[in-house]
Amino acid sequence: MGTAIKEGTFKQEDFRQIWKSEPIPNDPITVAASADPEFKKAVKDALLNLPADDIAEVADYLGVEPAGQLIEVDKATYQPLFDLAKTMNLTEEDV
Repeated sequence: MGTAIKEGTFKQEDFRQIWKSEPIPNDPITVAASADPEFKKAVKDALLNLPADDIAEVADYLGVEPAGQLIEVDKATYQPLFDLAKTMNLTEEDV
């Protein structure tokens, strides 16, 4: 949403917030399971150790507040989203 606001394609004054969810995780960054283990470790180490200035710059562009260090996640991190999709009878084709 932050990018849409900056680009002028979303105007907050045109909408009324009626509910607020718990924080929703951002999209994961993934590496193919078949990738070389050393490559996977190098990517993981680089992302988990990004300098604060770089994180703030990307967070500002994406509209993420507050900016925060990247963390390692697994499928359980996204379980609330899977549960919501199931409750709403959504399939992968719907999203």
